[in-house]
Amino acid sequence: MEEAEAMRKTGLQRLDEKLSRASAKNEQLRQRGRERLQQEQDEHIERLQDTTGTERGRFEETRLTGKNQFESNQQAEWKTLETEWTDTLLSIYKTFAEANSAADRDFPATSTSIRIAIRSSNGAGACRATPGAAARTGLRA
Repeated sequence: MEEAEAMRKTGLQRLDEKLSRASAKNEQLRQRGRERLQQEQDEHIERLQDTTGTERGRFEETRLTGKNQFESNQQAEWKTLETEWTDTLLSIYKTFAEANSAADRDFPATSTSIRIAIRSSNGAGACRATPGAAARTGLRA
């Protein structure tokens, strides 16, 4: 019986040693697996960051190109509008100057003496020529 007891203890010790070795090997494999997963995750994160940086740069470039194009178009349209207004106003001023010259030429005595007076009659404004100007031009006051 003592031998059986000794064999049982020896068998238990061997099992404990095997268990200890298996546990150590399991822990070693688990640690390697964690390290491998961590490395894969770090590499994946790095790839994502590179991709994100590249895409961000591309989007920023596209946005900047669009912005520059918009500003260029807006400036060109503004310049066109400014030119049209300038041409139109110059044409109007030229027409007024020609009309003034023609009036001065056609009506030299009355061009500077006609005055328009506004008088109020029953709450409504009326325009009339001054008596001196009316006499010279044949208009009624």
